[in-house]
Amino acid sequence: MTDDIDWSVYPKPRLLKALLGAAQRTGGRVAIWQETQAERLYVLVAFQLVERCRLTEALPPGFIYNRFAAPGDECTFLPADLLFEYRGEHLVAPTEGDSAQALHFFQALREVLCSGAEGHYYCAPPSPVGDESRASFVARVEQAVATIAQGDLQKVVVARTQTEPLSASLDLVALFLGLCQRPEQFVALLSTPEEGTWIGCSPELLLAVDDASLRTLSLAGTIRTDHDWTAKEYQEQELVNQYIRGIFLDLGITELQETAIDNMNIGILRHLKSAFMLKLPSAQYTASSYARILERLHPTPALCGTPKQTALRFIAAIEPFDRQLYGGYWGPCNLFSRDIRLYVNIRCMQVFASSVRLFLGAGITRSSSPEAEWDETCLKGQTLLDVL
Repeated sequence: MTDDIDWSVYPKPRLLKALLGAAQRTGGRVAIWQETQAERLYVLVAFQLVERCRLTEALPPGFIYNRFAAPGDECTFLPADLLFEYRGEHLVAPTEGDSAQALHFFQALREVLCSGAEGHYYCAPPSPVGDESRASFVARVEQAVATIAQGDLQKVVVARTQTEPLSASLDLVALFLGLCQRPEQFVALLSTPEEGTWIGCSPELLLAVDDASLRTLSLAGTIRTDHDWTAKEYQEQELVNQYIRGIFLDLGITELQETAIDNMNIGILRHLKSAFMLKLPSAQYTASSYARILERLHPTPALCGTPKQTALRFIAAIEPFDRQLYGGYWGPCNLFSRDIRLYVNIRCMQVFASSVRLFLGAGITRSSSPEAEWDETCLKGQTLLDVL
């Protein structure tokens, strides 16, 4: 079916654009990603999706994503109807895919490659609302600090959006590949009729499961790499750590291992992190624990706050936009035996016809400075703006 395509003559950027274009022409959905510290890049094409899917080890190979406000154990699943793998610059094309939909896709791919046409990205949802001013964001942070002082909250994440115009010459595939040059992050591009097109990068592992272990990461507190930590960041990190410990204790799991707090440097930013691991197989663990753990973890205090339900209500009441995929999670599922890796979508942009919208948040505690929190969101935005 693909024997007549000489994959080696097409540079990676051109082929990625063509795969996106062929999917758009045939109603397919595409997820492209590169994981942390990995040289392999994957392109998944799905001709259907499964909504309200529960995570289990019995799921077929695919890609999972979920929104910020959706239940943590009910994700959207994209089956790997076609899976392309790049090992460095070498492409491994699918060996299967003889359905009518796959045949239609490869015919469209040949047409795009022969014509030299650029890939066409899905139209994003309706135009975003205007960005928030500094004064308005600071006022919302002040409101959050006041609520925390009253004892209703311990921490809450206040977010804002930032819209940047796109020049006609901007190449979104080049942007994605540019982000892939940062090996400490999971980088993904998702393009579906339901969600539009999103690009994101994240160092924050939400849940990983393989034959040996189940792992999650606590990542909180943000400063410039040339600054020193303060009590505020350590307090923020400990709130996340306490939340994760409590999840496993509530599920009756007492074998959880935890590392000491360490630094994680991402470009100009530094975060505090702690890793948590449960060795498998464990007498205290069953396959049904996947969805139960994911339900508790999402959304994490690092992107939501604590107590979780109180923080969710506060965010819904004061935030002037829908977070959509920002603060959700995404990642590959069971591509090679039991192997699930889901990452929190913390640095991301939504792609529109002539602009992109960045989503930027800051963790607020009792000791937060509203002006400093605005500055923190600006620093986080620079992660993507530097590549733009």
